Amino acid sequence: MSAIFGVFHLDGRPAAPEALGVMAGAMDHWGPDGSGSWRDGPVGLGHLMLHNTPESLSEPLPFQDPGSGLTITAAARIDNREELLEAIGLPHSERAAMPDSLIILKAYQKWGQRCPDRLIGDWAFAVWDARRKKLFLARDHHGVTGLYYYRSPRSFVFATCLKGLLALPDIPRRPNETAIAQV
Repeated sequence: MSAIFGVFHLDGRPAAPEALGVMAGAMDHWGPDGSGSWRDGPVGLGHLMLHNTPESLSEPLPFQDPGSGLTITAAARIDNREELLEAIGLPHSERAAMPDSLIILKAYQKWGQRCPDRLIGDWAFAVWDARRKKLFLARDHHGVTGLYYYRSPRSFVFATCLKGLLALPDIPRRPNETAIAQV
């Protein structure tokens, strides 16, 4: 499975390429088939590719859709592709080669933050909405694909691998006693 990571500076500071590089380096074992990053002002998204479906061979991530102002990064294997493509109304000629991340993006465009309710499989994704200045993250319902995050008054940082978060010097390294108690 691929991996994703990102930074959103709530105080408006630009997302530094160095921070994304440090996160990618800490998680590089997830990306034997390539990597990518994207930045726009306070937001930076990254992706480490591990091809796990035929459609992922041509998957450009992170992917920016200029028409909608949305940018997505995803680590995903969608098991109900045909059902989703039918509900979205995508022409049959475009379905076969469409990567799972773009199906998620189309689902997000159609159903917004309720789109995870319709996704079946192993997945985690982040969508940046440039028009609304909002970042939306979700992971599969069973938690098969991890999604870790840290929020401070200045920043929100996430990754599908804990090493990605801990690679940043500003992330505290102290246990979450509430989470431990729940386990």
